Amino acid sequence: MSNSPSFHIAAAVGDIARVVLFPGDPLRAKTLAERYLDEPKQFNDIRNMFGYTGLYRGRRISVMGSGMGIPSATLYAHELYTLYGVESILRIGTAGGVADDLALRSLVIPMTADLGFAVRCATVLRNAGIRTQLYTEQKKFKAKMSYADRLGFPYVLLIGEDELAQGKAALKNMTSGEQTLYAPEEAAAAVAAALAARSSVRVICEK
Repeated sequence: MSNSPSFHIAAAVGDIARVVLFPGDPLRAKTLAERYLDEPKQFNDIRNMFGYTGLYRGRRISVMGSGMGIPSATLYAHELYTLYGVESILRIGTAGGVADDLALRSLVIPMTADLGFAVRCATVLRNAGIRTQLYTEQKKFKAKMSYADRLGFPYVLLIGEDELAQGKAALKNMTSGEQTLYAPEEAAAAVAAALAARSSVRVICEK
């Protein structure tokens, strides 16, 4: 497009939301947009790297494929941040393989329409070296907690309307059931300290 500032992304400035979901496979981006976003509009198809912007529970969200490997992902991420004003990019999808020492450690479960704070919490946890998944499917609370139990997450961060209003999240220890309210940085420090103190952590392997 002539009004695009990029050779690799066809979008004009303003076409892409502040928060971008970033799966590797462009067809996964297409599926996510069609299945979960209201009023999705495609903003990119250059090199079949599909990108869409729509509404998720009333919040404007974009989803775009990153391609395979660090070089491709870095190129797109750099332009999303520097040319399009994107504030948060959330990598979603599989890891391509999970080794025995790569257990998922925390699950962030938002229960509000606003995903911005949940994305921030997941980012803070990941920056602290904690492998974290953000749960974005529109399912009931019981189904979300069953998912956490099934995959063996030792810690879950719960974000409801009350927590969002305080700028905090409820950190639940899935073993003891104990639940404590923390700011994102405090939650990351608490999980990191607890993991360091554990003699072993359940390993999750995909088969």
